[in-house]
Amino acid sequence: MILIMPYTSNPSWGVENVAYNIVEGLKKIERDLERKDISITIVSDKGNSPRPKTEKLSSRLELISYKLLPPITFFGDVENAFMAIKYLKNHIINADIVHSHDALFSLQFTKLYPKKLLIHHFHSMARDIVPLINSTYLKFSFIILDYRLRALAKSQNIRYVAISQLEKKDINTFFGIPLEHISVIHNPISSDFFEVNKNEENGVIFFPARLIPRKNHPNLIKALGILKSMGVSNFRLILTGVPEDMQYYEEISHLISKLKLQENVMFLGKISRKVLLQYYSKASIVVIPSFRENFSLIAIESMATGTPVVASPVGIVPEAIIPGKNGFIINPRDPKDIAEKLRILLEDNKKRRSMGKNAKKTAEKWRSKNIARDLIKLWEGIS
Repeated sequence: MILIMPYTSNPSWGVENVAYNIVEGLKKIERDLERKDISITIVSDKGNSPRPKTEKLSSRLELISYKLLPPITFFGDVENAFMAIKYLKNHIINADIVHSHDALFSLQFTKLYPKKLLIHHFHSMARDIVPLINSTYLKFSFIILDYRLRALAKSQNIRYVAISQLEKKDINTFFGIPLEHISVIHNPISSDFFEVNKNEENGVIFFPARLIPRKNHPNLIKALGILKSMGVSNFRLILTGVPEDMQYYEEISHLISKLKLQENVMFLGKISRKVLLQYYSKASIVVIPSFRENFSLIAIESMATGTPVVASPVGIVPEAIIPGKNGFIINPRDPKDIAEKLRILLEDNKKRRSMGKNAKKTAEKWRSKNIARDLIKLWEGIS
């Protein structure tokens, strides 16, 4: 097996977290790998040097890591994709399956090795994100990604992985890929989240997300304004992230001032994993009002810590949340709906804690070792 993914021992963003958790899960099922005689080479562009370095992660896991080179031309990422394939030439010849989380690597691979089977792991539907971006540069980047995904979908020697049932339907609809060629493998979560000791601070509403338009902060702020007008004021919204889109950040700041919520909203900026776990411990509620999430790792991480989630029906949420039992599903465009669901959990301590316990039980499904076993079943079925 060859796994192409941005693995690093100190992950800081979405797909890096997924890669880290996959490796954590594979390490925990080492005996399964030995029994089935499966050896895995992980290839990551998150190394420290342009020169590839090989190291053993366990008896069955090998890591080849390298650092992306500065682009020589506008198509620098294409150059890096070809370099990754070059590093792997001998491994590819002997591999039964190549499983890639990198769209550009997948695209070049199918051209260079048309007779070799590839699994491509979808992590985003670029076309859905473009309308929710203000930055011209980012819009262009996602348009290019969408073009590459459409080109990839025409390949014959490939099978696909979606990270949720919603994404599977979207892949089928947008790219015309037959449903039987798409498997669903959910993103795993680290055992760290299950080990968080809940030390709830009453009224803490946590939203650990980037400050970008698709996260829908304005409607959340409006919901808090409604809460306050209803006489509910014993709450604090904790936000993370640095301003990436100043127009959007100014909109949020203006709303906070207009609704006199300065004492109720706190910006943490960029936080470490340690601080993230600390706030999951403190949170009464985690809220995710996003317009679009490919998976929403936040939702599952929150549930694993025993925190009820109030979230939009995006990504994994419709599969994970049973409304009224382990969380609530909201209409992200309706601040009144968001406010009402938050009010229920803020005012009913017994219900909130019961839902938190149910959420933790539900999250067991996404432990890293369980998702690792799902991956093995997929590989065995395809090979």
